[in-house]
Amino acid sequence: MEIWASVLMVVVSFSALLLSGFTYFRGVQRDRKQATLDAFNILQRQVFDPLNQYRVEQIEEISRISSAAFRGEELTEEEREKQETCLSEFLLLTGYLARIEHFALGINTGIYDADVAERAGTTYWCMLYDQKLRSLIETKNQKEGGREYYIELYEMMKKIRKLKKRNDRSRRRMCLPKR
Repeated sequence: MEIWASVLMVVVSFSALLLSGFTYFRGVQRDRKQATLDAFNILQRQVFDPLNQYRVEQIEEISRISSAAFRGEELTEEEREKQETCLSEFLLLTGYLARIEHFALGINTGIYDADVAERAGTTYWCMLYDQKLRSLIETKNQKEGGREYYIELYEMMKKIRKLKKRNDRSRRRMCLPKR
């Protein structure tokens, strides 16, 4: 009888160990997802809201004039008048890019959850990168002699686009009930 009691105690102990390990793992996953949402909300306030104040044409003009100034190209009179403002705006915009790059680093290293970031704003991420950030990144890379900046952002965008494709396929497979 003592052997059965001992075996039962071992089984109960092992079950408790498995349950606590599973609970810990689920808690870590939940914390990671919550941290992603918290960081995304901060990014929304500190970066996305200010970036939304700029039209695509404004960012392209800032990039174009800043790029010409960095390369020492001849500017028109109108561009020379805008040059100082464009350079200060360029610094502000690249500061926003640095914050996005920091978030991207968190996604790429697994600190933040890529699935949550994809679900939180895939369409916005793609629009932001394709329409507003690409010209800033190219200008920054030219300014620094071709050095590659914002690699983490580029890698995160590849990951988000891949997740979007996968999720779009799985969402299409789901059948919605007919009315």
